[in-house]
Amino acid sequence: MDNVPWVNFKNPRAVKIGEEYGKRSGGKTFDTNSGYSYEAMEVMADVFERAKTTEADAVVEAIKRTSFKDPIMVSSGPVVFNDLGDNLNASTAMIQIREQKPQVVWPRDAAQTRYVFPVKK
Repeated sequence: MDNVPWVNFKNPRAVKIGEEYGKRSGGKTFDTNSGYSYEAMEVMADVFERAKTTEADAVVEAIKRTSFKDPIMVSSGPVVFNDLGDNLNASTAMIQIREQKPQVVWPRDAAQTRYVFPVKK
């Protein structure tokens, strides 16, 4: 069992992106690194569209107004940033290796399966 940032595979969009990632990557798991990288590009595309320029002050203002409502990572709400640049709704997931794959067991709204303890040997 581990507590990590993780993809919310209860989100149909995350499932679709994860399947495409697996096809294009030779079967690699869509995980923390690939999920955050994908979501970062989505958020920044949204920021630049709203800023309408790459000028630093406009980009910073657009970041401050960000409220990205369909994150693919486990979160407690939309992607929003405080004055320090932290995503206030970032969250983690408890994962457990089940059937040879990492599976979210908590939070409940993102859980793919129930957690088992003790694990049968």
